[in-house]
Amino acid sequence: NLTNGQRYELLDLTWFPLKDGKFDSKYFEYFQSAEQVFIHPTKRKLIALSPDFRQHTEGNVIFSESSLEFNNESYENGKFLLKLMKDLGVDYQIVDFSLGYADVPSPTGRYVVRGDGIYLSVTNTLVVSRDKWRFIGWYYDESGVVIQGELTFLYRAPFGGGGVFPVPHPILKLRLPAE
Repeated sequence: NLTNGQRYELLDLTWFPLKDGKFDSKYFEYFQSAEQVFIHPTKRKLIALSPDFRQHTEGNVIFSESSLEFNNESYENGKFLLKLMKDLGVDYQIVDFSLGYADVPSPTGRYVVRGDGIYLSVTNTLVVSRDKWRFIGWYYDESGVVIQGELTFLYRAPFGGGGVFPVPHPILKLRLPAE
């Protein structure tokens, strides 16, 4: 709860038993009976909260898309969860602010960050194009944005134990052009 910090238990359906090697559709009832459903497409997760989720936590669930059988169809991050909720007739909210699913307005609403850059809200004019940087957040006085270089990885040869390691990038302030 973002208001008071209270935490509520969620039942993880991802680990529920499979039926004939597939996720058992009888568990879709959790989604259909929920009052609120939230999907984070990039993390491929869904959270469904029952109408009385504060008092009866047994109806509150979290679910990972990785449990579902796709029938040889390929889906990008979370697209299968979005399709499933539409097919089940379930209303949902997207809680993914990774710019692939939502615009992020500046504190005063003057600018908006989108997947391809930063725009002036009023005129929808591109101010700064987005090229190989990740949006982290708005600078407090709206004079710029906090960014980080795109994530890269270091790969180690398999004979040395193998592995993939993220390479840290500096976090920088990208100043917006003065008017």
